[in-house]
Amino acid sequence: MAALRNLENEQVRRAWAKRPDPTPDPIEEEALRACIRAAFVKADEAGLTESAAAVSYVEAAVDFGIGFATDPLHRWALTALAGEGSAAERGELLRRAVRVADPAFTTSEWRHLESTAEFLREATTGPPAEALQDFPAALLWHLSPGLRRVRNLDEVGAAELIGAAHRTACQQKVQTSWSPAVFLLRMILWGHACELDPRYSLIGERAGDPSELLRGCQRYIAENLAIGAARAGDGAPARRALPNGRQLLAIRLDSPLAEAPGLALAYRGSH
Repeated sequence: MAALRNLENEQVRRAWAKRPDPTPDPIEEEALRACIRAAFVKADEAGLTESAAAVSYVEAAVDFGIGFATDPLHRWALTALAGEGSAAERGELLRRAVRVADPAFTTSEWRHLESTAEFLREATTGPPAEALQDFPAALLWHLSPGLRRVRNLDEVGAAELIGAAHRTACQQKVQTSWSPAVFLLRMILWGHACELDPRYSLIGERAGDPSELLRGCQRYIAENLAIGAARAGDGAPARRALPNGRQLLAIRLDSPLAEAPGLALAYRGSH
C-alpha cells in the first residue's frame, strides 16, 4: 500500500507541475487522486501488473482521459495495449505511443476549440438551419483542420464518436437536434467515457443539460487559454468575459477562425 501511495503522490506532483499555479487546490487534488486510483485499477485489469507499465497507463489516463484505451481519438492506445508481449513490454509500447501522440492541446488548438464552441453556441441559439442535418458530423468537419487528433480520425472512428454522441443524447432524453454535438465536444475535451472520470464533475454542470454543458465547455476552454497566456507572458492579452458572466479571464482573442463563417454555413459549404 505504501508503494502504491508513493506512486499516487508522484503522479499528483507530475500533474500539478504542468500548471502555472504551484499551489494545489484541495478539491481538484482529491478528484485527481481519485482519477489516479481508478486508473491503477484499470491498468491492473488490462494486465499491466508491472510497476512501470502501470505508471504508463496511469499517465495516459491523466493526460487523455480515463477512457483513453477505448477512445476512437486514440487508436494508438488499443494497438499498444493489445500487444502479445509482457506487461513491461506493453507498458513501454504505451509510453512510446504517448510521446508520439502528444497529449497537450496547443494554444492554436485551444483557440480553434474556442471558436468552434462559439459557433456551436450561435447555431443553437439562432434560427434552425435546415442544411445542418447532423450537428456532430458538422462539428467534426469544423474541428478537423485545427485539431490533430480529430484530423487523424478514420471513418470508423468518426462514426463511433458520432454514434456515442447520439446514444448519450438518447440516454439523457434530450430532444434538441444540436445536443449530440455538445456531448461530442465534451468527449473531445475530456475524453471517451469522461462521465466516469472523477475530475469531470468539477466543471459544476448538470451533465444531462446540453446548454449548461456547453457553457461548461466554454469555461474550460477559456481557463486553458488563460493558462497558456500566463505561461507565455509575452505582452498583455485581451480581456474577455467568460460565457457565464461571473468572472473575467485574460485570454488571447486572435483566433485563427475569427473571420470564419458560422458552423451552419461551414457545414453547408462542405456539401
